[in-house]
Parts: sequence; C-alpha cells; structure tokens
Amino acid sequence: MHGGSAVALDCAGCTGMLSARQPRQLRTSPIALTIRKDRSVQDRANLTESAYIRIKSEIMGNCMPSGFQCTETELAERFDISRTPIHEALVRLAQERLIEVKPRRGMRVLPISVDDLRDIYGLLIVLEPECASTLARQGLSSEQIAQFRAAAHAMRDAVASGDLNAWAAADNGFHRLQLAYLRVRPRIAIGALCSGDASRE
Repeated sequence: MHGGSAVALDCAGCTGMLSARQPRQLRTSPIALTIRKDRSVQDRANLTESAYIRIKSEIMGNCMPSGFQCTETELAERFDISRTPIHEALVRLAQERLIEVKPRRGMRVLPISVDDLRDIYGLLIVLEPECASTLARQGLSSEQIAQFRAAAHAMRDAVASGDLNAWAAADNGFHRLQLAYLRVRPRIAIGALCSGDASRE
C-alpha cells in the first residue's frame, strides 16, 4: 500500500514537473503587432489606389460610358479586388464628380455637364497655342511632324464617320505626342488630362 502510494506520488510529481517544463507560448510583441497592422493598412491602401486607377481609366477611356451602372460586388469580381478597396475607390471618384454612389445599387457614371465642358475648353484654349508655340521654337523632325499629321487626319476621319471613340483615341494620341516632345515641366500634362475628360460623353 505504502509502495503503491509512493509510486502514485512519484508519478504525480513527474507529471507536475513535466507540465512545468512545457514551453510557454510566445506572446507577440506590441512592436510586431504594430508592424503587422501597418502592413495591412498599406496593403489595403495599395489595393484602393489600384482600384481607383483602374476604374477611372475605364471611365476616361469610355469603357464605362455615361450612365453606366455597376454594383460594388460586380466591380470586385471584375477587377479581382475585395469590396472594401472598391468602396473606398468609389468614394474618391464620387468626390471628383465622375460618378454617383447609390446605396445598394452601386455606382453610376455621370455625364460631363455644360459647365464642365466650358471650363475644360476654356483651359485648352489657353494651353493649346502655348504648346504649339513651344514646339515650333524647339523644332520638330520630319518624322515627328508626320506623327502629328497622322493624328490630326485620324481625328478628321473619326469626326467624318461619327466615331466618337476613334476621335477620342486620336485626340489623346495627339496630346500625348505634345507631351512626349515638349521639353518643359510636366505640369503641362494638365492639357492631356483635360482632353481626356472632354472626350467622354
């Protein structure tokens, strides 16, 4: 009896010692948690920026024309991005008056108003002659001049055929040529951006 009790006590003691020797679970340090959180926030910010750029590009390229409607779920599936970055991108686009966001109905692409067109072309009237003057002073090669002529002819042909998308592509191409050959500060790029806005219906 005594021997059995001793064995039982010894076993209990061994069990207690083994339990005490088990490694403790390591706790994640506050710094590591902060770094992980920062990375998560940065990843979401990158996804939001990607969604914003991709949706805006489709709007500006007339792939999503005026009146186009789409839910956040459909956009998330289209771009393979979760709904939270899509929602945040839509908020930014709504602030820029490119779209309107409707609860439970997603977004709708807004048309350019008469006031928007007036502002855009008012700015272009100022910028276009300055661009042409600067290019003339710099001098262009015969090959570069031929590229401008080709873009101008493409715009003319698109207008004649009533193809708005072809005209917008040729118009954007013309302004990108200006940006490519102008040896000035990049702020002149506003002309190309305005041209892209004006090409939307």
